[in-house]
Amino acid sequence: DFARLIVGDRVDVPLLLPPGVEPHSFESTPKDITRILHADVFVYTGPAMEPWVSGILEGLKTSPERIVNASEGIAFRDAEGVDDEAEAEPGPHEGPDHAHAHGRDGMDPHVWLDFENDQRIVESIAAALIKADPSGADFYLQNASRLSDELADLDRRYRDTLSDCDSRTVIYAGHFAFGYLAHRYELEFVSPYEGFSPNAELAPRAVVELIRRIRISGASCVFTEELAQPRLARVIAEEAGVPIERLHDGHNVSKADLERGVGFLDLMERNLRKLAEGLQCRNH
Repeated sequence: DFARLIVGDRVDVPLLLPPGVEPHSFESTPKDITRILHADVFVYTGPAMEPWVSGILEGLKTSPERIVNASEGIAFRDAEGVDDEAEAEPGPHEGPDHAHAHGRDGMDPHVWLDFENDQRIVESIAAALIKADPSGADFYLQNASRLSDELADLDRRYRDTLSDCDSRTVIYAGHFAFGYLAHRYELEFVSPYEGFSPNAELAPRAVVELIRRIRISGASCVFTEELAQPRLARVIAEEAGVPIERLHDGHNVSKADLERGVGFLDLMERNLRKLAEGLQCRNH
């Protein structure tokens, strides 16, 4: 979506993943590999998020200048906080073992849920586009600057809205996706899953604890993933006697949202409204 907003109508920016597909476990087809091979620029979030990319790029032997690891240079968070060593992300041609060992469950790959990180991602994408198409440099830089300003404004509104709420705990019946957002706005994020991967193990005792915390804290809802089936959320919500609110973690978009042109900023605006209502914030 960032690439699309930067290039406007000047360049075609297809989404490789089909709508609604989980990026961690996506399996590419020969057609997908051909599209990557012939692309002027290929953008992916990073080995921690898309471990399948490393094997494809190794096989293609494509020019590193055409590949944008959008999370390169960003400090990743682990279960305990920021992992400074994670700033040195593996390059596009390093093997998938590194990503599986560290990115799947050791480090949180959801870097785009910190809007300051997004501004760095926008810079990386714009720089790669300018290398591939120098004649469009001014156009790309202007659009990238506008997008960065919008992300900075979004960050300010999140901070203002979430600064005065009855609750500061996001009780989430999904895998641990919102750690960056919670850290940035000083929220507590509680999930019954152990690890960052959508295949992370569910801890039964944590489910019981979540229900207990909802009852004790007087939380007004339980949050769950926008693109996932809310089976667990329904159980927790029914037991605790609260409604369900959906948050979008930005992994992908539904087919309906894609067709309507719904972008990342729209999804994050939607999240802010849901958080403000669910946490009973006064500044919305």
